Amino acid sequence: MTPIDCIQESRTSSPHPLTIGLLLRIELLDQRLEALGELVLEHVRVELAKKMADYLGRKIRRRGCRIRELKPLHLLVIYFVPRPDMLRHVTDEEIEQRARALRTELGLQNQSRPDLMTVIEQLTARFRHFSSRQIPDAEMPGAEAQWDARKGVLRIRESIVAAMQRGEPRARMTIANEIGHFAMRHSGARSRNDTQTTAGRLGLEAKKEESEARRFAAMFLAPNDLLSSTDTVEEIVDRFGLSFEAAMIRKGEFDAFQRRASGQRRELPSVVVDYLKAAQKRGMRLRTDLD
Repeated sequence: MTPIDCIQESRTSSPHPLTIGLLLRIELLDQRLEALGELVLEHVRVELAKKMADYLGRKIRRRGCRIRELKPLHLLVIYFVPRPDMLRHVTDEEIEQRARALRTELGLQNQSRPDLMTVIEQLTARFRHFSSRQIPDAEMPGAEAQWDARKGVLRIRESIVAAMQRGEPRARMTIANEIGHFAMRHSGARSRNDTQTTAGRLGLEAKKEESEARRFAAMFLAPNDLLSSTDTVEEIVDRFGLSFEAAMIRKGEFDAFQRRASGQRRELPSVVVDYLKAAQKRGMRLRTDLD
């Protein structure tokens, strides 16, 4: 749902002046949260969004603006604060260092699309607490692959092995995700589910570990050292063998790396800039330079 959808869902006859105030407050909150960087947790983000939505909802109702429900405001707030994958104790920079170190250990520094079966064989040869097993699909009905840290075993469905050898993006990401659990030294058994990721079902610690493994996988398959700020999503797909969706996410992550390295703030979404410019033309005074 876009910000405009949220505004339209509020059933107001025209944008209320407080809607513009909402956008400005969101802009300020977004900058404050970004300043906190990697320490912002999901529950902090959601609670701040709820409090802001409650506060602005009360103000709008007192002014007589008809809003059928508060949910659109809440969604609008959530849209602009950092994403749920800000749930982390380990920074992107730290994960990138782990991914780069493992690539270096395996001699993959300049390989844009390494063969992951060879990677598994190298890990087995180099690390005593790493082995792999191919499992018939019928014996792994709920997971495509699973890293068991207690036994040091990476279990992979036979169909996923076949798909990985064909170079299918999803299978490659699945295997890289499980290697991520190993590289990040996660405990217990973690798996990539074929219908719903583990992160959607388990507790805070498992969510954190799934987030770390996912980000590790993307950085391992498409490392910063081989990316450029001029790369398009299509080029990332072709060069690294990612799906289009994964390549889009990876490009966004890499751009964020570049912004942080240069000290730049995250740009507002174009739809917000357009909305604020329209408000400015109607006489609303803005403190932010939109040019």
